[in-house]
Amino acid sequence: LGALFFLFCGTNAITTFFALFAQEVLGKNTGEATIMTTLFAVCSTVAAIPAGKMGKKLGRKKTILIGLVVFMAVFLLYVFTRSMAIIWLALILGGAANMFITVNTLPLVLEIGGIDKVGTFTGYYYTATFSAQIASPIVYGIVRMFSGTYLSLFVYSPIMFILSILCILFVKHGEAIPQEIVDKIEEENAD
Repeated sequence: LGALFFLFCGTNAITTFFALFAQEVLGKNTGEATIMTTLFAVCSTVAAIPAGKMGKKLGRKKTILIGLVVFMAVFLLYVFTRSMAIIWLALILGGAANMFITVNTLPLVLEIGGIDKVGTFTGYYYTATFSAQIASPIVYGIVRMFSGTYLSLFVYSPIMFILSILCILFVKHGEAIPQEIVDKIEEENAD
């Protein structure tokens, strides 16, 4: 739940403040900033199904960690290069990485809870994510106030992702049950 909280703090700050960043730091007008955030959303959408397949093949935890590392890396790369090419790369790869994370977090949480506690663990999931969506604009607003620039968005979010990675490293359960095992259990139950 801590991993979810920090993950959503990082992603919510990006989706909330990116247009303001684009206007202030990149000098884009509102329409251009909207196109940039739309690219992020489109890349997220396109990556949804591959993200689910990757979670099943590699494991949810590994897929989430890959998404977090990619997201963090491209955003930090922009901070050091300040290249327009890198910002576009960050939107494309960050959008896809966002879905690698998001698609696999709820199933991981539900698998940890088990079939008997789906409702309870769904509530835990939404409590953690909604809390982050409430807290992150406030926390980032304070960071922005002290930093004086929306460029701090590209430092704030990776810090949140690092905290999320540290939390998710402690997750020991929640992987999908391999199809062979499901088939074997169903076969044994049929007998």
